[in-house]
Amino acid sequence: ILLDLEQKRKALSQRWKNTLGEEYPYFAAMLWGEKDENFQDSTHLLQETGIYHTFCISGLHLTILGGILLFLLQKIHCPKPLAVGISIFFCLFYLLFCSISPSAFRAFLMFALFLLTKQIGRNTLSIHFISIAFILMFFLQPEIILHPGCQLSFLSTLAIILSSSQPPILSHSSKIIRWIISSFRLSTAVTLFTLPLLILNRFSFSSLIWTSNLILIPIAQLSIVMNFIATLGSWIPPVTHFFPSLIRFLIRVLLVLSKWSQNHIPHLVWQFDIENQCIFGWIFWLSLLFLIGWFILKKTKIIP
Repeated sequence: ILLDLEQKRKALSQRWKNTLGEEYPYFAAMLWGEKDENFQDSTHLLQETGIYHTFCISGLHLTILGGILLFLLQKIHCPKPLAVGISIFFCLFYLLFCSISPSAFRAFLMFALFLLTKQIGRNTLSIHFISIAFILMFFLQPEIILHPGCQLSFLSTLAIILSSSQPPILSHSSKIIRWIISSFRLSTAVTLFTLPLLILNRFSFSSLIWTSNLILIPIAQLSIVMNFIATLGSWIPPVTHFFPSLIRFLIRVLLVLSKWSQNHIPHLVWQFDIENQCIFGWIFWLSLLFLIGWFILKKTKIIP
């Protein structure tokens, strides 16, 4: 099955390579995780602006695509058990088509568990889904706990779950203000959970993660959806010329804004393979931990 899917992916890859030209490496990386030499030239830019994960098959892809499919099936009044089954099967097929990475498999398990528990009427929390997914993956492949990508995937997802479960700040303000505050809180939570791993594994950290959630991530999410729709609709003659132009436009906008952010937004970049920057990273993490702990202690008198 995997060999057959690999051959189909190569055929599809060749077709889109001829259609998209310079934008193809970003399209392929974003849609099925293929990263060639041309894409590698932009790795530093994407990592510095905090959007590199949108070019890796992860929970973002499965949540967007699986959620949209489930929504459409429900809109056409498809029986709920059938809609759930089709959505889970689609995510599994997409996972196999893109080759299975730890972060993508974790996302698939959580998505499938969420739909199945809703189907049987269980009121289960997201923390349960990530716990079960970790246990299953650990027993299938115990060495995943030593895989930095898997560690970062689980910890960042845990940070998102805990951040999303908190009540909104300034609940009486406008939706835009609440969205901006929520985005900053989410970025802070992810940084708090993942920064020690970045330091220990000698990765890098950029403070542009706070602005990328506001400016770049929404464009990347739209691009993921358009890439997928274009791939499905590529066999319809009237749309074969429309979607490539839209895909190129979105990718160019994403890259231009990334370069603009890199050049014009003041930010810090720490390369943790340098000893001095490791020290600054630990100081920053401990300071952030202290400030958040002080805020929680002041508000609730206890640090959970």
